Amino acid sequence: MKSRDYYEVLGVQRDASPEQIKRSYRKLALEHHPDHNEGSEDAEKKFKEVSEAYAVLSDPEKRAQYDRFGQAGFRERFSEEDIFGSTDFRSIFEGFGGAGGDIFSQIFGGGGNPFGGGFGGQRPAGHRPRSAPPLTHTLAIGFEESVRGGERVVRLQAAGETRSFTVRIPAGIRSGQKLRIAKQGQADGRGGRGDVLLSIQVSPHPHFRRDGDDLHVEVPVDLRTACLGGAIEVHTLEGPKTVTVRGGIQPGQQLRFRGKGVPERKGAEAGHLIVTLTVVIPDPETLSSELRAALESAPTESAPE
Repeated sequence: MKSRDYYEVLGVQRDASPEQIKRSYRKLALEHHPDHNEGSEDAEKKFKEVSEAYAVLSDPEKRAQYDRFGQAGFRERFSEEDIFGSTDFRSIFEGFGGAGGDIFSQIFGGGGNPFGGGFGGQRPAGHRPRSAPPLTHTLAIGFEESVRGGERVVRLQAAGETRSFTVRIPAGIRSGQKLRIAKQGQADGRGGRGDVLLSIQVSPHPHFRRDGDDLHVEVPVDLRTACLGGAIEVHTLEGPKTVTVRGGIQPGQQLRFRGKGVPERKGAEAGHLIVTLTVVIPDPETLSSELRAALESAPTESAPE
């Protein structure tokens, strides 16, 4: 199901307060809950839609990420487990109309998650799950793989059996994000299988550091090049690149290469490559006699105010 803008779904402004978001969700959830609209697929669809919107906009961190990356970019970074996992739907209905938990039990089947612990549909109270619990696994990937995306074959052992399956790594994924792989987990004894929940762990890179969608790299510059200008070698995702810089480089000076960070993807613009220049001051013992003489005869300039 393609999601609409979460603010639009809840009918609130982008600067809506937490209480306004909560009040709007409570009203819409009661209106569209399938128990009040028996047999209506449209009502069930709207109920799931408003519940997802509330799960994101009621959490300050998720809301900030959504505002930054937009609908498509947010869904690339957050799995359904991430979206719904920490949301307390029960508290929304406490005290509603004086009935509190009774109303909540009637419309949510007594569970804390509006989908009964899953994300594909609603489950009545007491209903046995159709598949085994998710099998969790940490998947270590390389820094550049996390930036560009790709595919990885995962091999898992559980309950005396080994399974292999291919996982698509979305571009721009970060450490700590999770990927849910449907029906590749443990057998449930009834012909079905649970899911696999992969927790991503990104290995550090010897040159790059990531900040949002920007990549940072430090480049040492010798004293001669810093003073007179010349060619320096910069690490990029495509490999080393020779760049000519002007003289007068100051320690910590930065160069920005637009669009050379995390690549553009749906819902997110490409990041930039930020190069920080570090001037290497030579050891006095290694100075040539000519350079030493030149430095000693050079006029001393006071630091700018």
